[in-house]
Amino acid sequence: MTDKTKLKLHKLTNILTLINFNTRNCFVADLSKFTKLRKLGILGPFNIHDFKEELDKNLPIIASDCLRSLSIWNDEGIDPKVLAHLLSSCVNLCELMIEKLPDFHHFSSSTAYVHLIRCMLVEDPMPTLEKLPNLRVMELYVYAFIGKEMVCSALHLPKLESLNLSGL
Repeated sequence: MTDKTKLKLHKLTNILTLINFNTRNCFVADLSKFTKLRKLGILGPFNIHDFKEELDKNLPIIASDCLRSLSIWNDEGIDPKVLAHLLSSCVNLCELMIEKLPDFHHFSSSTAYVHLIRCMLVEDPMPTLEKLPNLRVMELYVYAFIGKEMVCSALHLPKLESLNLSGL
């Protein structure tokens, strides 16, 4: 598939899983048609050309209340405001795999699984992650954190069952 190829996916209204979605080859507006979507994997560019600075002036990106798993893999990075707007649509999200850590208030309170890789966070991510009341699994992989000190506390992560630290 070339960069000029655009797939029209909007008629796949019953789709439950969509992996390797990108805005180079797909229309971002199609995501709002997938009202039963449970798992979304974004690989590569995720750009919104008419995105407005004031987040509430943009239409929701995802219309599915069923979305439980979101993975974003993008070497080019994703605009933090676009990421924040995307996450604000994901009210029932349980599993999140991302390369950049957004502010706490952009997370769904139902998030139970967080997987971070290549974020190169300099500041300790725990003050943000410990505010997720249902966090059970946390995985920090290669270059997720490059700062000097990270403090994990059982008091602030009472439901945490699994912690994977690999290649930090």
